[in-house]
Amino acid sequence: MKWDGTTAYTTTEQKFNGRDQVLKTIQTDNVSNPIKTQEVTMTYDGHGRMKTRHYPIEDANTYTDWIYNADDSVQQIIDPRLAITNFTYGDPRGLTTQISYSVPNGSTIPVTPTTNFTYDNLGNRTSMTTTGVNTTTYAHDQLSRMTSETVDFDALANNQTIGYTYNLGGGLKSITDPFNSTVDNTNDKTGRLTAVDGTAWAQNTTGDYASNIKYRAFGQVKQMDYDLPNDDSQIKLEYDSRLRVNHSEATQAGSTSSFLMKADYSYLADSRISAKNDTLNDSWDRTMKYDFAGRLKFNQFGTGIGSDGYTQKLVYEQTLAFDSFSNMTSRTTTHWDAPNSFTATYTNGRQNALTGETLTFDASGNIIVSQPDTNNPHNVQTTTLDASGRRTKFNGKTKGRQGGYLNYVSEDITEQVFDGDGRPVVEKTGHRSYHINNVPTTTLTADPRGYQIWSSVLGSVLTSVLPSGTKSLTNVYAGGAVIARQNRYTDSSTNYDSISWRTADPVTGTVGWYNYSSGGSASGTEETEPLGQSLHKTDPTDYTPPGNESFIGYAGDPQWQCEEKNASWLWGEFHKWPVSCQSRHMQEATVTVYDYSTDKKENPQAIAHGPIDSPLPAGYSPDRGMSYTSKSMMSFALTSSHSKDGGEGDGKCKRKDGTYIEPCESKADPAPLVIPNFQDASVSGVDPYVDGDHTKAQQLPQCLRDFLRPFFPTMQVGNFTTISPVDDAQFISGLPLYVSGKTTSAITLGLYDIHYDSGQVDLTGGQDKSSIGTIAEELAHTTQFIQIWDEQERKHGPTQSHKLAQSTWQGNYLAESGKIIVKNVAKTAISAATGVALPQQDSYRDNKYEKDAQAIRKTVQAAVDKLVKSPCYP
Repeated sequence: MKWDGTTAYTTTEQKFNGRDQVLKTIQTDNVSNPIKTQEVTMTYDGHGRMKTRHYPIEDANTYTDWIYNADDSVQQIIDPRLAITNFTYGDPRGLTTQISYSVPNGSTIPVTPTTNFTYDNLGNRTSMTTTGVNTTTYAHDQLSRMTSETVDFDALANNQTIGYTYNLGGGLKSITDPFNSTVDNTNDKTGRLTAVDGTAWAQNTTGDYASNIKYRAFGQVKQMDYDLPNDDSQIKLEYDSRLRVNHSEATQAGSTSSFLMKADYSYLADSRISAKNDTLNDSWDRTMKYDFAGRLKFNQFGTGIGSDGYTQKLVYEQTLAFDSFSNMTSRTTTHWDAPNSFTATYTNGRQNALTGETLTFDASGNIIVSQPDTNNPHNVQTTTLDASGRRTKFNGKTKGRQGGYLNYVSEDITEQVFDGDGRPVVEKTGHRSYHINNVPTTTLTADPRGYQIWSSVLGSVLTSVLPSGTKSLTNVYAGGAVIARQNRYTDSSTNYDSISWRTADPVTGTVGWYNYSSGGSASGTEETEPLGQSLHKTDPTDYTPPGNESFIGYAGDPQWQCEEKNASWLWGEFHKWPVSCQSRHMQEATVTVYDYSTDKKENPQAIAHGPIDSPLPAGYSPDRGMSYTSKSMMSFALTSSHSKDGGEGDGKCKRKDGTYIEPCESKADPAPLVIPNFQDASVSGVDPYVDGDHTKAQQLPQCLRDFLRPFFPTMQVGNFTTISPVDDAQFISGLPLYVSGKTTSAITLGLYDIHYDSGQVDLTGGQDKSSIGTIAEELAHTTQFIQIWDEQERKHGPTQSHKLAQSTWQGNYLAESGKIIVKNVAKTAISAATGVALPQQDSYRDNKYEKDAQAIRKTVQAAVDKLVKSPCYP
């Protein structure tokens, strides 16, 4: 019903057979003109088992088909794409021993790897082998509690083993990661967690993580202390009479009166959050409003100081609208006063293409190709779903500028490999850039970037491993909440190891962190808007993305968003990156829906609900029943699948507490954020768009570095890294294609991407000292880049900061040139109207970045002119 209580917004009609089984669900939109309906149809076999089911978003005359064995166990599931999932029960107890997949002849759907299972005499799973991916073996004690699990990846040299111990009450006492780092839990007499400690890591020399965990009488956490290296931080939660959190706070290290986070909350009568009062910073206040169907229709943050230092700007605001079937029809956003919008219409749940746009769907209703402009084949996003329905590959191509020149394509690929339980365990990425007149004939491939080691007991990722087999990250859990992370940033050294504590606002998801490393300590927060997109903490107005940058998944883009676990940067994990930048508004079409509830994140409330009492049952899968241990689990999955029919759960994702998120947010553990980057660090010498004499990237010779070092002092990047513009700069022989043949002798695209013409520039400086000035000018550009890199790392953490810095630095440079061009056009128009000639500026020489670099070049050149001989030619 609408707000007036008399007008029917939608009606739902169900038709039954003689056994009271639903044959058809008809949902009618009573406010559209003409009236629209959507139907879900089902059929049953002679034994009363569901035979077929068709959702409106699927192709006409297609359906999901179930085929059963004589004992009622499921033999096959055939989806609308005709991809088949086969189940084999080779165990006399009816346990699943194999899941395999097949696709029709000629189909382009990738075949999901076969998974085989074995069990012990008590029915505990002892092994799971996913062909071509990994083998996991499990050990249990006499009480069938899992004591260890070992993952053997086909591509890694060493096995990864997780160990578990239990207390007398059966709760989890300790967990040891594959690199022998142990976390111990301490419980009170009732079995509640009271402290977490373990193996020392980095600046956490005591191994203490959390203590003094206290609870309310109704079981929720009210207080806990983070045992930081020098001083503690205290986390507190307060509740109202309806047991809702109405206040949360986290103190700064060693203080009882200075806070990292502090907020009060207000609720509507139905317990939906209506407002957040951030008592530390009005910029992060929040107001939420909902429509008559309980869907979020408006939210607004506070105001903040703009980049000019005095203008008040609106941090974030959005207005949402939905059709009667809960498809998002419009979304208007403002982020630091920058507006953006999205509009759409739908037919049977599928988004209708706009004029000039091409959207391609598979038979299940998933968008697999999105091309904004049919006439531009170089701007396209492609998503691949395998036979199980999981998104395994995302490929994005974007045409635009590269170094100031048009008609270059940036292509990125992200792949995810899943294990037999449907969990993402391998991440692969690839990138290349090319001119539209030189399109590669080969397919872009992806290389492994990292591996995830899942804990079956925790039901979450415990450790991430680099392709070399080195530990990258281990999460420290208190119950079900991540409270700390052990970080390692390089393969070869432990000097940059760090430890970070994390906590989260239990109502809005704001994340607070405390980082400690050999470089010092820092703390901060990360903000997201209600639909899960990360927000800029400061005004990013000065950042103008280059033409070929598709900065997907940030709050300025209201349509193409990428899902993030907890919508926050979780360094070293796949969680922070999107498996696919598919439009959020097509979530009803997804075949696979993951259920990662907030109690697996930093939320302190999760401590009271974590999986510490007993291990999860063998065969647990977050993949909605794509992996089953037994026939009974299969039967349960068939009655609890995600609803797409416009009834309960349509367009929504259900939390464990029974509430719904509006609109539905995909909970898939995503793959890395694909920020198309037209210059990756070319240290390897692989640079497909460089013409001429191309060598591997190299340093300047020691003799020249010694001379230049006083002019370019070391610089800080974030809290942990010191960079020398002179010693760390990498030079690549050969200019990019778009520069070749022009007067340019060198171009800087990043610290590791200084391209030069070896015919004009001598990296020794030249016997006549003629090249030193050019080299100094390019090093000046690297200092500009490093400054931006430092800003990005402090905002987003080290994992993506280098790529973000590259795109930001290049974008800022182009933006400055663009401003000059616009001014010149205006001057030309004025001159034409008045007859008075106005002076024009050079978009290159008058660019502020070039002027600053030229100034440094002159300073260096003055010193060079005083030299009798070149530094490298004594």
